[in-house]
Amino acid sequence: MALNKIDTQVAEKLRRDGLIDPFQHQSILDYLADHPVRFYQAVIELGYLSEDKMMQIVSKITGFPLASLDKMRPDPLAAARLPAAFCRQHLVFPCSLREQMRTLWLAMVDPTDINLRNEARHLSGLEIKPLLAGPDEILRHIASAYPEVAPRLESSFAPDIDLSLKPGEVEEFKITDIAGHTLIKHIGEVKPSPTPPDREKLRLQLEQLLGYQRKAGRIIDTLVDLLTQKGWLSLDDLRRSR
Repeated sequence: MALNKIDTQVAEKLRRDGLIDPFQHQSILDYLADHPVRFYQAVIELGYLSEDKMMQIVSKITGFPLASLDKMRPDPLAAARLPAAFCRQHLVFPCSLREQMRTLWLAMVDPTDINLRNEARHLSGLEIKPLLAGPDEILRHIASAYPEVAPRLESSFAPDIDLSLKPGEVEEFKITDIAGHTLIKHIGEVKPSPTPPDREKLRLQLEQLLGYQRKAGRIIDTLVDLLTQKGWLSLDDLRRSR
């Protein structure tokens, strides 16, 4: 995918500030060849920078205000103006109705997309006030505002699953994210409970872990492709290491 003006400015900013190195820059470009997203989305998806920090940089470059969806009061009337499938497909979230319900504040991963803004205007019948927000944050709020598109993971766990220790097993272990932060330290932290609050916490933990796993897989695939293209690694090397 060709870099637009914003992509180029973001890439230059990240390189200039030492937030990505030349190797990471090339891996992002390789990733973009197969994924039709903005440069800054690829940075987040590859785990090179946190979503919060990346979107703050994009906000300064584009001039679009950064929406903090977690601090906004949910507005069911705003959510009702756009279909859930549209929001999920295009990574947008209707935040609020303003100006006597004539304007829809719309959080967008890419508020520079004029065509998408026009489509949202046509669907909602309202003027669009674009705001900037990160993809993961938008997806979380879509799942909350539109229960019909929320992941149905809870049914995968029966309430009587027993994760208690067997004789001789050690409880201590760690699960960390790709930044090295410890997410879970003990088996007891992931033991399901029949009570809904605990099961919901477990579902959110597993969603987060699966997200980190997908990001780690994408990073490894990108690195392998880059190394093999440059001749620094061969497929035979990979087969011997397995």
